Amino acid sequence: MTSNRIINVSLVALAITFTIALYYLTVQATNVLNFFLRPLFPGVEFFTVPWNMLEYVGIACLVGIICVIVLGCLLKKPFLSKMGSLSIFMPVFGHFFSEMFLLVGVQVLQVVLLPISRYLNIVKLEPLLVGAEALLWVCSQGFIVVGLSIFSWGVFSWLKGVVTRQKVFSISIYRYSRHPQYLGYILWSFGIYLQTLIPCGGPFGYVWFNYFFPWFLSVLSMVGIALYEEIGMANKYPEEYSTYRREVSFLVPVPHKIKKAFMFPVRAISKKDYPERGREILLLLALYGGMGVLLVWILSYVIIGLAVGAAIVGVLVITWMYRRRRQRHQV
Repeated sequence: MTSNRIINVSLVALAITFTIALYYLTVQATNVLNFFLRPLFPGVEFFTVPWNMLEYVGIACLVGIICVIVLGCLLKKPFLSKMGSLSIFMPVFGHFFSEMFLLVGVQVLQVVLLPISRYLNIVKLEPLLVGAEALLWVCSQGFIVVGLSIFSWGVFSWLKGVVTRQKVFSISIYRYSRHPQYLGYILWSFGIYLQTLIPCGGPFGYVWFNYFFPWFLSVLSMVGIALYEEIGMANKYPEEYSTYRREVSFLVPVPHKIKKAFMFPVRAISKKDYPERGREILLLLALYGGMGVLLVWILSYVIIGLAVGAAIVGVLVITWMYRRRRQRHQV
C-alpha cells in the first residue's frame, strides 16, 4: 500500500470518526442537559401555566440569541454566531422528551419557541401529514444520512487540503460546494425537523410547537458565518479565491445562470458580487430571510390548496363513477 493511499484511508477514517462523534455529542448533549435541568425544572401543570409570563421570557431569550448571532457578525467573532445558531436549534430536541407535564427538564429550553409558535408559525402543513408517519420517518432518515455523509466528505476534503498545504481548497467535494460541512449540517438538521412532525405520543411536544422557524434561523446563521469566512479568505488570497468563488457554487451546485440570478439582490444592494463587511452580510440575511419566509408561507397555502382541490376532484370523480354505474344497472 502506497503512502498516499495510507494517508487517504487514515483521513477517511478520521473524518468518519469525527462526524459520528459530533453527531453523537449533539444528540447526547440534550440528554446531559436534561439530566441537570430536570431537578431544577420538574414541570408545571398545563392549566396553571402563566402563559403571558412564559411568552415574555421566551421573547427575551429569542431576542438575546439573535443579538448574540448579530454581534458575532459585527464583532468578527464567528464562534458567537455558531453558538447562537446551535442555541436556537437546541430546543428542538426537547420535542423528543415526552412528559406528562410541560417544560420538564430540557423541555424548558422550548420556552424560546413560545413566541415563535404564536407569532411566526409560517408553515401550515401539519393537517396534511396525519397518517404519513412512515413516509416522514423515511424522509427524515434520508436527509440525516445524506447530510452526515456530505459533512463527513467535507471533513475528509478539508483534512486532505490541510495535509497537502493548499491555499484554497478546490479538491474533492470542494469542487462542487464551497461550504460542504455547512451543507451537511443544513440537511441533517432538516431531517431532525422532519422527525418532529411525527407524533411522539407526548401530550405537548407535537401539539404546541412548530420547529420550522428555529431551523430556518439556524440555517441563516450558518450562511452568515460562511459568508464571513469568505471575507477572510478573499482578503488572504484575493486572486485565488476570487477565481474559485466564480467557478464553484456557495452550497448546492447549480447552473451558472441560476447562480447569477440568485446573486442579483447582492449586486443590487451592495453594487458588488459578494459582501465585504459584516453589516452587508446582515442586510443580505435579512433580505433573503424575508424572501424565504414569504416563499414558504405562500407555498404552504398553495400545497394545502392543491391538496384540498385534489380531494374535491377525487370526490367528484368517485361520485360521477358511482352515478354512471347506477345508470348502467338501471338500464
